[in-house]
Amino acid sequence: MKQQPIILNALEASLGGNILIEASAGTGKTYTITSLVLRFLLGLTEKERPLKLEELLIVTFTNAATAELKERIFKRIVESKECLISQEVDAFDETLVTLLEPFLFDEMARREAILRLIEAERTIDQAAIFTIHGFCQRILSQSALATGLEFEFELNSELNDLLEESCRIVWRKDFYCFNPELVACVLDYFGEPVANRMDPLPFAKSKSLLGTVRPYIQNPKLFEDEPNLITSFEALDAGLREYQTKMATLKENWKTFGEEAVAIIQASDINKRSYSAKHLPNWANKVSDFCKETGFNYPDELSRFSQEVLYEKTKKGGIPPEHPLFNLVDQFLEFAHAFNLEKRLKLYAAYRVYNEFEALKHDAGELNFDDILIKLDGVLAKRPERLLAHVREQYQAVMIDEFQDTDYYQLSIFQTLFGEANQIPFIMIGDPKQSIYKFRGADIYAYLSAKKGVDLHYTLDTNYRSSSKMIESVNHFFEASTNPFLEENIPFYPVQYPEKALAEHLYLKRDEEVGMRFFNLSAEVNREEYTEFYANFFADDVVELLYHGEIEVNGARRKIIPEDITFLVRSAHEARVLKEALFKRNLNAVYLSDRSNVFHSEMADELALFLESLLYFRDFSLTKRSFASLLYGLSLDEYFEVMSDPERYEAMLEERHELKELWDRIGVLGMVRHFMMRGDRLARLRALPDGERLITDLFHLAELLQAQKMATDELLLAWFKEERERGETEEVYHQRLESDFEAIKILTYHKSKGLEFPIVYLPFAVSPVSYRDPVSYYDKEKERIRYSFTPSETIKEQILDEEFSEAVRLLYVAMTRSKFHCRVGFASHLMSRRSSVTHQSAIGSILGLTEVNATLPETLIKPGIIDITEVPEHILDRVFEEKTEEPELSAARMNRYIPNIWRFTSFSHLSYKAEVTHFQDERFDEMPIQEEVNPDQTEIQTPLPKAQLHFPKGAVAGTFLHDLLENYSPLELGDETILSEAIKRSPLYLSLADELDSATLDLKDWFAGILQTPLNQDDESMTLCTILSNDQHINELEFLFPIRRDITPEPINQFLMENRTRTLPAKLTFKALTGMLKGFIDLTFIWEEKYYICDYKSNFLGESCEDYQQESMQVAMDEAYYDWQYLLYTVALVKFLRLKNPEFNYETDFGGIYYLFLRGMRGDASGDGVYHHKPAWSVIEKIMDYFDAK
Repeated sequence: MKQQPIILNALEASLGGNILIEASAGTGKTYTITSLVLRFLLGLTEKERPLKLEELLIVTFTNAATAELKERIFKRIVESKECLISQEVDAFDETLVTLLEPFLFDEMARREAILRLIEAERTIDQAAIFTIHGFCQRILSQSALATGLEFEFELNSELNDLLEESCRIVWRKDFYCFNPELVACVLDYFGEPVANRMDPLPFAKSKSLLGTVRPYIQNPKLFEDEPNLITSFEALDAGLREYQTKMATLKENWKTFGEEAVAIIQASDINKRSYSAKHLPNWANKVSDFCKETGFNYPDELSRFSQEVLYEKTKKGGIPPEHPLFNLVDQFLEFAHAFNLEKRLKLYAAYRVYNEFEALKHDAGELNFDDILIKLDGVLAKRPERLLAHVREQYQAVMIDEFQDTDYYQLSIFQTLFGEANQIPFIMIGDPKQSIYKFRGADIYAYLSAKKGVDLHYTLDTNYRSSSKMIESVNHFFEASTNPFLEENIPFYPVQYPEKALAEHLYLKRDEEVGMRFFNLSAEVNREEYTEFYANFFADDVVELLYHGEIEVNGARRKIIPEDITFLVRSAHEARVLKEALFKRNLNAVYLSDRSNVFHSEMADELALFLESLLYFRDFSLTKRSFASLLYGLSLDEYFEVMSDPERYEAMLEERHELKELWDRIGVLGMVRHFMMRGDRLARLRALPDGERLITDLFHLAELLQAQKMATDELLLAWFKEERERGETEEVYHQRLESDFEAIKILTYHKSKGLEFPIVYLPFAVSPVSYRDPVSYYDKEKERIRYSFTPSETIKEQILDEEFSEAVRLLYVAMTRSKFHCRVGFASHLMSRRSSVTHQSAIGSILGLTEVNATLPETLIKPGIIDITEVPEHILDRVFEEKTEEPELSAARMNRYIPNIWRFTSFSHLSYKAEVTHFQDERFDEMPIQEEVNPDQTEIQTPLPKAQLHFPKGAVAGTFLHDLLENYSPLELGDETILSEAIKRSPLYLSLADELDSATLDLKDWFAGILQTPLNQDDESMTLCTILSNDQHINELEFLFPIRRDITPEPINQFLMENRTRTLPAKLTFKALTGMLKGFIDLTFIWEEKYYICDYKSNFLGESCEDYQQESMQVAMDEAYYDWQYLLYTVALVKFLRLKNPEFNYETDFGGIYYLFLRGMRGDASGDGVYHHKPAWSVIEKIMDYFDAK
């Protein structure tokens, strides 16, 4: 039997050598640390002299814990100083007075102690209180020469960008070179380089290269344990060739002897129930299919034809099937198992990613927290005398808080620095029962290893946090098992309670409640039903508790309020179900574990859609999706009304134009505030479940966007998208609301550690433990954590035991959070795949439950301490009846075809399916159109000027030129600085960066030609320079008018042929439609009292000036159906002008259309690049009549 630890008396205990203090939940660990600090400061230890505060090293694991510890030590120092100065011992706690007693009655000693405490108070900011990573970084920085590390490096808590890039590099440099068969394995094992956070199926388990190799990146010592580690592609390829050769041999032999071998099995004395007439042919077919395919994977059915397996399946005394093919299967399977392709490939990938990651970090001069530990441990492994002497001289005593959360590297570092220095007290403080951060790298076995080598082992045995009933209930529950934590070195010792805990009670309907109450649901339920039931059951219970519950402390009673109540859950899903149940009962609840990045919130997606739809206002699908978003808050009926009412729809579009102008003028934040304050939008959002959180996130995101100094809105949205897609980012968390602290709290078990709450609910306490792959496990021989991609059955059993142990520790943390009372939701028949899995939970492990008998034992009941309440069947029925009564919202199912006729349409939609068209999109219609080159052509042609010829081609270039002509005056278009900045803001900068100065000059010359080219050879003053310099023009005139009949392509093709300019047959094709026609006219202007339409085209028609003459431009117009475009524009303008001026006359007041092919415009009067036409009124009238007919 192991010797029990010594109960710690913090005022008298020996503090020399290596010391372990195990502090159970609520036993005053932090108070004990501050008491030990005072002892060191006042010289009340075995040290030869009192220590200065900076000589005392205190290490904990989080920045928050560091700040809290520093504050608590400071307060204790000040309190001790005041006690010594005033000598009023009755005003201070008994422990402090006892500690200071040696100084209270010795004036000289009292004065010296006061001076020491004053010095400690003044130097609190220099106190050596660090996080583990902060301490290690300090050592590396202060001792750069001794450690061999660069003097300057940047510590970055997360280097996910570099790690993700490392995965992509390996994917490109290595996997792209694999043969097709190996590529298939890569896709099977990894899927993709990096999982996409914004996957449309967020709950799907997406595998990725990063997710697979991350454990090796975090702990490169894992590579040392891999005897078959492959570090080069050549080695991998050599092994694969041997593997392929053996597989090919097997396949050839199966093709030759497979049928013969199957016949031998059928004729033998094999067990016919296993190798039945049904199964055997199917297995043989699977193997035959495998032999026809390429690839490295083989079917499981192949093992059925192993000679060894066939011997085992033959009846005793019978004749077994024998054939050389069966022996060949044995040989191949033996080799395949030893070769283990999956493990080798994953290890190779991990090694390659690790090396690429190290190279990227070195180039960037950055280290993460893991690097700090790994590098310092590597330095200390060489036992550098100067470094060790320096650190040991600097720190004369060491305390490590939360030591149960240490890992291999941390333990190694501190044992080397201080564990081997007997003259320095090395105090480790923690509780192995609360080691719950394995997923962060915490290694309980590192703790247990350190525990074996301590000189003194203390424990704290009194819980000062909870009521007597709560303490006794936890003691009784965990004493139900002789080894509840499934590890002999983690025993459970019951804790005591102080006398004041007897005066703390909880009452329900004036009856005193027990410390812990289990609610047992005996009906068979699956996981979803279990969660749904207890969410609603305990939501009702909270209502009862708030109405009839009271808390009593020292005889004073008060009503229970919402902030007294805390629910502990395991996942965000459980929290969401619980919040919904509480919300239905008008109970406000906040999920305090939702420390997710605000960029990953629901509102981030909503705001991104809203901003994108404002920026790309021509994309009406974005606009309509935005109308259906939370920001507008429209109901389904209201949305349908807007879509059906052109006037309301147009009003909302007009509002959006105003919002975009506001965005440009005052920024995102002001625009969003202006938008939300209109109408009742803010009230609608506030009325939603979690509405206050949604509003806070909205304005928080708007502030973050406002703070970004981006050159263009496009760049701002690109940055926003990048932040939303990141897996992990800087700590830009949800802001906490004042109402959060007055609401019912919901936390995860992990986040609750170190906290206390008056009343705790564990609504979903039954959580079956299961095996997860890939997995880490503790190698007992090498005494370190190892990682396995393909674990054996023995290792799987060990892993399951470790998972059970951590699940019990997690349950212990949850149950010890409560001060007065804990309520537990239990299900004795939680089902999975038709079997009960209740016994596979932590509760089941502690209480010794089995699949056959998973009922809570009567021995669990302890009068006044723990009780069990059976949940009546009718309550279960009522909960699910209420659930089924709620109508499930779903889209109506269509049983017949209804053509989608009514829609918003445009020129792009009406023309993009035409047989001959280069038109791509309503905005990006500037794609090159190539004429056929006549090889017999011998005429000498004039080449285009340099700017027009070499300027980038395509949609991006077209958009760039459009924007310049739309947004800048002719004078500004001649300014080299403006043009240079415009290029820098454009995606074109990527291709023009190396020649920016010359490109700017070329662009300036080109625009000079564009602006000075006469549009009318009879009037050379009619140029773009003149037109754009006066106020008789409108850029980007938007139009929207109704089509009052079902239109089809045939009549429109006829209109085009009647236009008299078309040289190619018109072959528009589109489905019949009606609705609204929309579009934007690049430039509308008045010249000599006539209206004109102008459209800019940057199409590349050829390399010579002759390619931009009238004949070539006509071909381009016909091929791209630009004649249909200008007819629509003309109809729209005529409709508008007739509405404004009933006396408008087409023949006298309209001057025609100009299509300017910008690459052909050189500033001369040749007419190149200028296409002009005035459609006949008869054609325009026919189109208008066709659109307007009922």
